[in-house]
This record gives sequence, structure tokens and C-alpha cells, in this order.
Amino acid sequence: MHYNYTALCKPENFSTSAILNKKRPLDKVVHSIIVATEIILARNRFLVQQETKVHGTSRNLMNKTVATIQEIMSMVNINELLSPRTQKILEKAETALREIKAK
Repeated sequence: MHYNYTALCKPENFSTSAILNKKRPLDKVVHSIIVATEIILARNRFLVQQETKVHGTSRNLMNKTVATIQEIMSMVNINELLSPRTQKILEKAETALREIKAK
């Protein structure tokens, strides 16, 4: 199981969505991180001009996504809330975003 759904429902365990920029349950926030990362990766790979009107600029979306990942990973009860596999997925997303940012 990727999440502790009982704990996720508690507002104190909410985090900021990378796309909607509002506090939400972690399962929704993890989903927003994955979607935002894939949007940025696709823009970087397939679009000559990476900026579009949908989901904001790549730079802004990337900054919000990395901030959201860091917010989640710094939660004191992270190991209670997310499985090791889910944490690894977040780490991989952050690494991919940082590699693009470094270019």
C-alpha cells in the first residue's frame, strides 16, 4: 500500500498541491507532483517553446513542484504516511526536475 489512508484524512497531514497550490490530502498531492513532473518532462522533450498557458510557466511549475516534494519529505511522520516506494517516486521526481533545472 502506498499510503496510510486513515492518517491522510487528517488536515494536519495535508500538503500543498503542486498544481492547484492549495492544501490537500497527500494522495492527491503526490498525484499532482507526478503530473507536474511529467508535464515539465514532456515540455522539455517535445516543445521547442516550453512555455504554454496551461499549468503556468515551466519554471513556476517546477519551483512549486520541488517545494511541494521538499514539504512532504520534511514531514516528521513521513514514514507513517507514505510507503518507501512512494517516497522513492518523489525522490526520483525531484532528481529529474533538478537535472532539467541545471541545464
